[in-house]
Amino acid sequence: MRGVQENMAPSANVCDFLTCLESYGEADAITSKYNGSWRKHSYVELVQTIHTLSSKLSDEYVNRTNMVVVGDNSYEWIVAFLAITLSGNTAVPIDKELADSEILRQIGSSGCKTLFYSSSICDLIEQNHELLSHVRNIVRLDDSEKKLPTPHFVSFYDYIGKQEKRFDYERHIIADDIASLIVFTSGTTEAAKGVMLSEKNVFSAVNSALEYITASGTGISVLPLNHTYGLSCTMVMLKLKMHIILNDKVKNFAKNTKEFKPTTIVLVPIYVEKIFKSITTKLKQEKKLSLVTRMIGISNFLRRLKIDVRRKLFKQIIAQFGGELELMVCGGAPLYTEYVEFFHAIGINLTNGYGITECAPFVSVNPIGKTKYGSVGSVLSCCQVHIQKESEGNDGEIWVSGDNVMIGYFNDPERTKNAMDGDWFKTGDLGRLDKDGYLYISGRSKNTIVLKNGKNVQPEEIEEKIKRNPLVEEVVVYCSGNDVISLEYYSPSGEIIDIKNLIESVNRELPLYAQIGNVSFRSSPFAKTATQKIKRDQINFQGGQQGD
Repeated sequence: MRGVQENMAPSANVCDFLTCLESYGEADAITSKYNGSWRKHSYVELVQTIHTLSSKLSDEYVNRTNMVVVGDNSYEWIVAFLAITLSGNTAVPIDKELADSEILRQIGSSGCKTLFYSSSICDLIEQNHELLSHVRNIVRLDDSEKKLPTPHFVSFYDYIGKQEKRFDYERHIIADDIASLIVFTSGTTEAAKGVMLSEKNVFSAVNSALEYITASGTGISVLPLNHTYGLSCTMVMLKLKMHIILNDKVKNFAKNTKEFKPTTIVLVPIYVEKIFKSITTKLKQEKKLSLVTRMIGISNFLRRLKIDVRRKLFKQIIAQFGGELELMVCGGAPLYTEYVEFFHAIGINLTNGYGITECAPFVSVNPIGKTKYGSVGSVLSCCQVHIQKESEGNDGEIWVSGDNVMIGYFNDPERTKNAMDGDWFKTGDLGRLDKDGYLYISGRSKNTIVLKNGKNVQPEEIEEKIKRNPLVEEVVVYCSGNDVISLEYYSPSGEIIDIKNLIESVNRELPLYAQIGNVSFRSSPFAKTATQKIKRDQINFQGGQQGD
């Protein structure tokens, strides 16, 4: 299914993109929270502020330089990113959730000359100003009454000035081998790498995603803008003339959906999982789960007769999200088929896809109306996928080539060389393609458990089965001594739960060599990346009391 605007011209670069946004005039573009109050910004205001900041940056820096943006999601964050790109400089978004030492390390290694930061990390930035002497301008993005420590610290609106300016698009330099964006990955198995992406990389992915995504109205995003998935989804929504609500806090997500009544929510699987479990838990408490299950069966039968009454039948469930929700876009980690089927059954499209930072990040999307359960969708037009097989069978490593594939890793030619095979980027993920070109993910090659007998076990496949139990919030499968497949889980209740029957049921679905032999409970959640994927390289297995 094609995007909401069939004749929408692709944006080859940021100039095309801003020209499109400016044509939307006074329509609402972005709403974000400032000091406890929501503030709304129109498309024309957004583009004008970008022009003014871009002119300022262009006047100050004759040669391209790196500029860091770190902090909370905000209107000013988006302005800063697009203005840096338009001015011909390189944006370096950094995750504010990293350890203080890592934030400072990434700022230092970026060699940035300008730093934009939010007040949520002002203590870190301002108390370490002596370490930032190489940074010419340090700009606080949001309002704060706290005094700035030195003259080269300045507030956002003082920095850009009150006089509106227009940046001459003729001055914008575009080159396929120049990075407009450097994103430090928050990998689950190794140290962060600086991924260099060109404008061509970014906009080819955005344009291709728009071929499959149909959306309009209001969208709420809970994704961090420093992550390519969150950033690119924001650009897709802006191109679709949507009104974007930047969710302020995780705990306010439910309240914000009821207040703003979104038609679209952009999120990661852990949110989908929590929404699903909250719905089913409530239905169980109200003793309505069996009724809803029967209603889904009736609804599915009627749909085969071309009668669709889902949004009427399940109106009360949809009302929990404001009553207007039509689409949830999910990426960043594997999504369980059970969730996709459930939300489709109650009248909410849940579309997922596959992406990786090195591919800007979109590689595939499940088309709305043509979803294949279990897959991560159809490969986008901006790229090609090859399955590199090392042995017999359908699965192999996923390789990607195309306009969305990165330039390379920042200051790391050796890693770049190891990651590429000619024009093909080796993702490290395992999967297969079906006859229709739909992609299926089976795991991560670096997570594959290789037993002494030569058998391979994909831990993600077992973890998906274990998380059928709504009381299991997080789980990691690994190999302990003597080739024993082990499992450690975390329950939000903080209490050991009886999962003996679940383990027995899962083991019946597994070959003998992959069956779970040891189960332990952990008292605290696993460490996670910005998109809520568990950091496997940082796991200290607690090996607590067994829950079976």
